[in-house]
Amino acid sequence: MPNIKTEYTVFISSPGDLTEERQIVLDVVDEINVLRAHRSSAILKTLTWENDVVPNYGQKPQEIINSATIGQYDIFLGFMCARFGTATDNAGSGTEEEFQIAYDAKIKSPEKLEVLFYFKDARNSKSAIDGSQLAKVDRFKKSLQSDFNGIHGTFDSPDEFRTQIARHLTKILDEFEKNVDATNDLTETPSAIAPQLKQTRVIDPLEQLNSINTDIVEDGLIETAENLERASNKVVVSLKPVTELIMELNENTRNRTDELNQLNQSGAPQKSKQTKVINLLAAQMEKFVDESKNILPPLQLSLEEHIDSFRKFIIVFGGENLGSDNRMVEATVDMLDGIKTAAEAFDNLGQSATSIPRMTSRLNLTKRNVAAISEGISKMLNSAHKQLEELSRPLFIEQPIQRHLKQ
Repeated sequence: MPNIKTEYTVFISSPGDLTEERQIVLDVVDEINVLRAHRSSAILKTLTWENDVVPNYGQKPQEIINSATIGQYDIFLGFMCARFGTATDNAGSGTEEEFQIAYDAKIKSPEKLEVLFYFKDARNSKSAIDGSQLAKVDRFKKSLQSDFNGIHGTFDSPDEFRTQIARHLTKILDEFEKNVDATNDLTETPSAIAPQLKQTRVIDPLEQLNSINTDIVEDGLIETAENLERASNKVVVSLKPVTELIMELNENTRNRTDELNQLNQSGAPQKSKQTKVINLLAAQMEKFVDESKNILPPLQLSLEEHIDSFRKFIIVFGGENLGSDNRMVEATVDMLDGIKTAAEAFDNLGQSATSIPRMTSRLNLTKRNVAAISEGISKMLNSAHKQLEELSRPLFIEQPIQRHLKQ
């Protein structure tokens, strides 16, 4: 006998400059359905104008989209970046009109619809920025804060968007299932559990077993937690040589700077000695650049693996009831603190490299390289920290992680 799942539809609404994010929503929905298949009585499907609206004539484009989408979804998921969109008869853009329709429906039936909206930092837009379009986005964002009851999400990169909607959709799906279970408990009647009528044949006792797809291997809580722990350990191992490298460069920079100051204070011209110290500093910074090219890719991969494992852990097992694992709580706190500390160290290194005086062409080039690497890894670490912090919230609402989240 097949499992009957309740289907909930996610309507994806955005202007045309966020095609990558639209695909991410589709991918996350597929991931949630696969990972939760063993434990969930619900399934998500997506609704998009490009995939689900039948081509038609006799109406304006937005009217055609509205007729195919209004009342057909349980979750409205909207997002914008630098483009607001084309005006319709009823709103400044199709996305704004779709949001207004969803919001009105939410007000009428709060328990039947969830409305989510996100804004991507326009500085990270992959499309050319039109000032007038960006101004409309800013006005719309402000109107959400002042005219509507709720809050919106923000993200800087597609990876951060993936992390946020994975957690948020998982949480919403859990709430939907709880509400269905509560309703079923209240409405169950004797007839619902009455004995079955006599059938014309004896039921095959192995029918359910034979229907199971043995090709699908589903990890349990222990295995998923072990995968997460292994991924976390990889981050720690990969972060260590990066930390040691930056400490070495900081020490060398301080030593060379002290030597230059001593030469300058000696009074007598010592240009050859100064050049020697400057060249030594440049060589040490070049070493930092060369070694960074080797040790940073493993760190990037380990962070991506850890975030991916954490996201799957949350999707599969939720998280609200797992905060009692103090070992996991403390490990997550330490991980977040370590990444944050490393990001701050690279911020400081980049600023220090930029502040070094322009003394030789060799030093000028290598200090720009150091500053570029420092900025790049700082952005990577801050993005990873933001995603892990987002994933950690439902796990540790009343646990020690709050001391980190409040900093």
